[in-house]
Amino acid sequence: MQTIGELVRKTPCIALDAVGTVLRPNPPAAQVYWECGRQHGCRLEQEVVRQRLRLAFDEQEAVDLSGDLRTSEDREVARWRSIVHAVFQEHPPETRERIFAELFEHYSHGAAWAVFEDAAKVIPALRAAGKQLILASNFDRRLRTVVGDLGLDQWFDHVVISSEVGWRKPARPFFAAIATAAERAPSEIIYVGDDMRNDYMGAAEAGMIAVHLDRRTHCRNASSARCIPSLDRLLL
Repeated sequence: MQTIGELVRKTPCIALDAVGTVLRPNPPAAQVYWECGRQHGCRLEQEVVRQRLRLAFDEQEAVDLSGDLRTSEDREVARWRSIVHAVFQEHPPETRERIFAELFEHYSHGAAWAVFEDAAKVIPALRAAGKQLILASNFDRRLRTVVGDLGLDQWFDHVVISSEVGWRKPARPFFAAIATAAERAPSEIIYVGDDMRNDYMGAAEAGMIAVHLDRRTHCRNASSARCIPSLDRLLL
């Protein structure tokens, strides 16, 4: 089997997942939620907020997966409203709605996000090597502002967003939208992401060269040779 580096050298287009692959919330989301809640009278421990946030996020993922994975700007706003309301469930609806509005606005700007160190190094290097680059994400229109604020728009040829495409990963039409934007066959695209189901399996089933990014366990539990512990491996 070809190495990841060999695949990158021969493949003209690289698509990267956004959150978890290129971007991360900064500070961590649980801390931001906890601090915002405290400003509105919430006295939950930060660990409780973290657990509830994880559970509420997973529940919304299950809602989408149980359907046909269609989405829209309205659906993306509704999913985050549901998540915030679930985290701060003890509060009256008007308080939960104020917290939601503040958090939604907070994550609309680059100041709420950071670029992973390996991504900050690898993305310009791939661009310098002549690769076509696409950023692809289950997100809403706020991502375009975030990308602009962080200066990432200078590196990416296209940004593909689920709310604009109308489908969430791992739906095949989402990946078809990447191929359409790139004007390439799926087999000419390497797709890299940190989520095994949404990114790796979704891209592979769509005919792309899927690569799983596993910064947490460094591929110790990998079931595929196409697993990398860092984006640095794309340059080998």
